[in-house]
Amino acid sequence: MSDTQVETRTLVNNKGQSLDTPYTDKEAFDKLKRRALEGPVGDFATDLLTKGARYGLSDQQFWWIHKLLLDLENPPERPQLMGIWNAYSRAKQAMVSQKDMTRSFGVDEGGSDIVFSVAGSRSKYAGSIWVRIPLDDIYLGRITDGLFYRAAACSDDLFDVISSIDEDADVKFPW
Repeated sequence: MSDTQVETRTLVNNKGQSLDTPYTDKEAFDKLKRRALEGPVGDFATDLLTKGARYGLSDQQFWWIHKLLLDLENPPERPQLMGIWNAYSRAKQAMVSQKDMTRSFGVDEGGSDIVFSVAGSRSKYAGSIWVRIPLDDIYLGRITDGLFYRAAACSDDLFDVISSIDEDADVKFPW
């Protein structure tokens, strides 16, 4: 066995987010292109590949090529929030209106609430559950098929609150 280490380089986007990649820009582009030929990689990736082949890509766009490829190779862990998902599934079966499925839970004394609501039929993620703090206009993520797609704005403390709501979902979502 050999202990060869792969040389990586760090890329930083215009928002200060960094990622380590073992690939050159060309290698990442070609690998993502091959993945796209094997199966779906998402609309955003497909759009970047099309534009890259036609016009070339900026450093920021290449950052996304690397990010998308690395996420495909090593998908991020998605926590399960099956309690909330199952409660909303019961509500849909009971034909509860979309408006009546919106639930709000206090987060702190400052009046901020975490709000759960169903994405409408015209949404890209129709039927998913949006998780947000509307008072501060903060999107925390979405729940799709019981998996939580966490946004960068969702701190560990907020995730802990969401998880505790999930544990008591049968009581907190009485449909």
